[in-house]
Order: sequence, then C-alpha cells, then structure tokens
Amino acid sequence: MSAVLRGIVSPRTSGEPKAFTLAEFTRGALLAFLVFQPMGIVIAFVSGAIVSMGLPAGSVSNIAQASLNFGLIAVIFGAVIGLPCSIAALVVGAPGAYVLGHLVRRVRADGIHLLLFGLFGLVLGAITMSASDAVLAMIVGSGPQVPGLNDVPRDVPFSCASGAAVAIGRLLALRRARKSDALLAGIRSVVQRLE
Repeated sequence: MSAVLRGIVSPRTSGEPKAFTLAEFTRGALLAFLVFQPMGIVIAFVSGAIVSMGLPAGSVSNIAQASLNFGLIAVIFGAVIGLPCSIAALVVGAPGAYVLGHLVRRVRADGIHLLLFGLFGLVLGAITMSASDAVLAMIVGSGPQVPGLNDVPRDVPFSCASGAAVAIGRLLALRRARKSDALLAGIRSVVQRLE
C-alpha cells in the first residue's frame, strides 16, 4: 500500500467509534451555526408578527400588514443583534462542544450523541439569550415599551432552535465522517487489489 494511504487514517476505532478530528469538529460546529440562521430568521419573523397582533388594528388587512411589518422589523433587528450573538455563541460554545464530543467518543449510539448535543445547544441558547438580553438592557435601558413585546417568550424558541441546530450539526458531522471512512476503506481496497 502506498505511503500516502498509510498516513491517512480515520480517528474512529472499535474502542472509540465516534472519535473525530479537529477538522471534522469544525465542520460540525459551522454546520450547526449555518442551520441555526434560517431558524432564527423564522422565529424573529413569527415573534414580530405575534407582537403586532396585540396592537390595535382597524381591519383584517391592517392586521396582516402590521404582522408583515413587525415581522420584517424583527428580522432586521435579529440580523443586527442575532448574527453577532450567534457568532459569539459559536466561539464561546465550541470548546464545550469539543469537550462533550471527546467525552462521548466511546458511545456508539447516535441517539445519545444527538440528545446530549441537543441539550448542550439548548443550554448554550438559553445562556446566549440571557446574555444578549442583559447587553441590550445595558445599551438601551428599559427603552420604549411596545405593547405585547414582553408577552412573547422569545428566549424559549431561540433556545430550542439552538438545541436543534447543534444536534443537526452533530448528525451531519457524524454522517460525513461515515462517508469519509467508507471512501477511505474503498480506496484502500482498490489500491490493495492493484498492488
């Protein structure tokens, strides 16, 4: 077998079936970040639309227009505030996710990994939302009170989306690792036949 192929090995073994490289971890973390972004946009839009329903409106078309307007404002506000918060969550949460992955590298069941990473993402999302709420309160103070705004539990859906995104990122990373291992095994098999 060629020296190049001997140097390419999978980190996964029978004793550590879910081990990973730093590159594989980074891919999974970035996938989780990317999966969260459309979820965050939808949640921001729906939250804004819900807030608008508490405002007085003269007709159904006014309600629809107000919902659309508030939804779009929430998406824009979410992009200005939410994207930096997402980046901060990625940077702050990555070391913990790496340690969690290392701790469960011997656990074969994908479901356990998805559950643990989902819970990790849920907690990370709750911490991120609490921190962003605190920072916003420091920046704008109590600010103007918008009717219905405090009635919308924004933190819960964003935290749940964070949990789902982290679990999906882990799932996609696991699938990619399996494909890489299968490809490497196939290449080795072909090379051995040719030698």
